[in-house]
Amino acid sequence: MNSRSQIALDCNIFYVDDDRDDLELFQEMAESLGENVCVFSSAELMMHTLNNPPPDPTVLFVDLNMPIRNGYEVLAELRASPIFKEIPIVVLSTASAPDIITRCLNLGASLYVVKPTAMKDLRNLIQYVAGIEWKTREVTTDNFLYKAK
Repeated sequence: MNSRSQIALDCNIFYVDDDRDDLELFQEMAESLGENVCVFSSAELMMHTLNNPPPDPTVLFVDLNMPIRNGYEVLAELRASPIFKEIPIVVLSTASAPDIITRCLNLGASLYVVKPTAMKDLRNLIQYVAGIEWKTREVTTDNFLYKAK
C-alpha cells in the first residue's frame, strides 16, 4: 500500500471538485474542525481511491460541474455500486436551479448545498454535515436542500 492510499484510508470526508481554491478552503476549514479530509481534483482520482482498496469515508462531497466526469455521473455510478450505494453524498455546487436540485435528489444524493461564499457559512456547513446521523436520516424534499444558518 502506498502512502497516498494509507492517507485516504484515514479520511472520514472525501471532497471532489475541479476548483483548487475551493478544495483548499474546504480542506483547511474541515481540518480546523478536527475532520480528516481527502480532496480530489477529479472524479477519476476519487473513484480510483475509493476502489483501490476501498477506504471507508463517512461522507462524500461532490461538485457537479467538473470536466470529463461530472457530479451527476459520479452520483449515478456510486448509487449503482453495491459497495457505495449507502454512503452519504453531499452535492456541493454553485448551481441553485430547482431542476438541478431535483435531479440530484432523484439520482440519490443525500443532501444538496449551494456553495457557501462566507467562511463562517462553510464552517457551519461542515459542522452540520459532521453532526448528521446518516444511518437514521431519511432524505425528504423538506430536508434535502441545506439552508445556511
